[in-house]
Amino acid sequence: MVDLQLGKVQTHYCDICGDWLEFCFDRYTVTHERLIVHLSNIPLLRCDHCIQYYFPEKTKLLLSTVLEQAEESGKPVVRLSPRQDFNRRFEYGQVDFLYDYRDYENIPGLQRPWDDGFLTPVFFNLAVLNKYSQHPDYRLDLFSKTYGTLEKNQNFILLLASIGTEKLLCGWVTLTNCR
Repeated sequence: MVDLQLGKVQTHYCDICGDWLEFCFDRYTVTHERLIVHLSNIPLLRCDHCIQYYFPEKTKLLLSTVLEQAEESGKPVVRLSPRQDFNRRFEYGQVDFLYDYRDYENIPGLQRPWDDGFLTPVFFNLAVLNKYSQHPDYRLDLFSKTYGTLEKNQNFILLLASIGTEKLLCGWVTLTNCR
């Protein structure tokens, strides 16, 4: 039996060992009372140390709805595989970054009711920052190994924060909106 922990906000840390949870898409089977839900390619948070899975908030709500509908319809077994919609783009910045909106929607702490998409993790080779450090129109400030800013012509700032080995969390700030 699985506890969806609907009353608890999911964090980045494992409840058992305290390690960082990795965002992944995986297969998982949920048993709830007499219902079984087979999930395929579902957003999950995994502790690599304990091999324990946790549900992001959006997955919790989806499972809650699916379990309720399965109970009402009398279906004891349900198979669920979310649709693959990779075309969602956010309206930030002037660079066409490579990202997956599902990171933003499922990694704890990123999604918020304002500035939709602002804290979306993006993928790029960190060596590209060398280009901007030498370009006269840009100002690159790296405050630590995991945080910094990239400013262009005093018009906008790209906030950089590392959230893993390959992902950077980026948020665009248009300075004219901040003053």
